[in-house]
Amino acid sequence: MMESALLAWAHYVGFTVLFSAMVAQHLLFDDLAPAALARRLTVLHYILLGSLVLVLLTGLAKVGGAAGGASYYMKNGVFHAKLSVFALVALVSVWPTIHFLRGQRLMRQGAAQVTYPRKIRVALRVQMVGLLLILLLAAMLARGIGG
Repeated sequence: MMESALLAWAHYVGFTVLFSAMVAQHLLFDDLAPAALARRLTVLHYILLGSLVLVLLTGLAKVGGAAGGASYYMKNGVFHAKLSVFALVALVSVWPTIHFLRGQRLMRQGAAQVTYPRKIRVALRVQMVGLLLILLLAAMLARGIGG
């Protein structure tokens, strides 16, 4: 019982850190970022990616150890929608990741500022909306909807 509670807690913490990093990154984002800001954006992105992995791993562990078994989740449409949105959020994060890594490389080479595509802000917004949708689907799933 305690293991299940700790696993759920770790899952919630992962979501909280993930969303916090997304919001912070969105609020700080500037397409013409001085080196100090570019470093902060990169650190936030690493936090975002780490928490994304935590959410995925704890979620998979929750499915594997669920009372109804993994078969409950595998035949639940809401669960499949939740996984699909999670995959979309992860895929959308690839594009900003590439640019933040590029910016990090430029800073190592001595760049005083980094220029990012303005559309990264749109990608960050899509990720936040996707995460909010995942949380809605999780609430539905916890109440037996879609099974």
